[in-house]
Amino acid sequence: MNYRNYKLEDFLTDEDFKQWVIKPDADRNHFWQSWIASNPEKKNMVYQAIEIIRGMKFRSSEDFKDHTDFDDQLETTLEAILQADLSTAEQKGNHRIRIFHVLPKIAASLLFVIASAAFFYYITTSSEKAETVANTATTIKENPAGQRSTLRLPDGTVVNLNSSSSITYQEPFTDSVRYVELVGEAFFEVAHDPSKPFIVASGTVKTVALGTSFNVRAFQSEQDIRISLATGKVKVKIQGKSSEKETLLEPGQQLAYDKVLETQEKKEFDELLDLGWKDGVMVFEDADLDEFIATVERWYGVTFEVTGTQTSRWHIEGKFDNETLKEIMEGLSFTYNIQYEMEGKKVKIKL
Repeated sequence: MNYRNYKLEDFLTDEDFKQWVIKPDADRNHFWQSWIASNPEKKNMVYQAIEIIRGMKFRSSEDFKDHTDFDDQLETTLEAILQADLSTAEQKGNHRIRIFHVLPKIAASLLFVIASAAFFYYITTSSEKAETVANTATTIKENPAGQRSTLRLPDGTVVNLNSSSSITYQEPFTDSVRYVELVGEAFFEVAHDPSKPFIVASGTVKTVALGTSFNVRAFQSEQDIRISLATGKVKVKIQGKSSEKETLLEPGQQLAYDKVLETQEKKEFDELLDLGWKDGVMVFEDADLDEFIATVERWYGVTFEVTGTQTSRWHIEGKFDNETLKEIMEGLSFTYNIQYEMEGKKVKIKL
């Protein structure tokens, strides 16, 4: 569906859009909130459609018994407005007027409906909090290479966000789910709330938790996505091309998912190797030159320029606890007998 070409009346009569406004769920929230964020020029129009639909959906059970009643009321309102214009048009010999030709009158008439609904709503349900997507905002937290940060989400969840990583979420969260999207790597200490699952989406992989702590590594440049559970329990959902798989993890377990082969492996993990980054500890375990460069570039926000020929595979082992880049390069040059130069954000290696 090409929603980019939608006008106000299209949103008002689109069944999926109406269902999202009337009774939102996690999938529709994700789709429409992401779509609004990607199409900011349509935001005001979307919010206007939301307000119209929400205004007509009175909160009293005596007004609309179900969605059919609501749809009937919306259809009746639109038809009444259209009929008046069609009558005028017939007198002028035009029998092919479409709804968007009378949009200004639709909007003007529905404004009265909105005002009436709003007044009725506040009189009858003043103790109930209004659910309105118009009051939410898409928040994006992004770290460039060389920068790590700690942040607190609206529910109290604490996130350690790695370098070259970003998370996106709605503020505040919805009433039914806490949903964030992750690109890169982050460690989550999830605030406990049994009524609202906490979901971290990384492409086709979703990690679902209630109150627990876990790490998700999902860099776009890497073939694997790895979920490492520190405390509590999580359920990992992987949407493949033909089916969805679910895996439960216990503390100390890691699920590694190959995005290309669509295979997965559950195993024990090394806490220092996989979680040390959040404490400023960079660990290498049998890393080759490419892995070393990719990690250091992301960690320190630099770029490498390599000249010469590598005569043998590197097997880099070691733990670097908040050490400077110069200290790391000094140790590397001694071990592998290489020359290096550091010029600002560029590191030159001569093999």
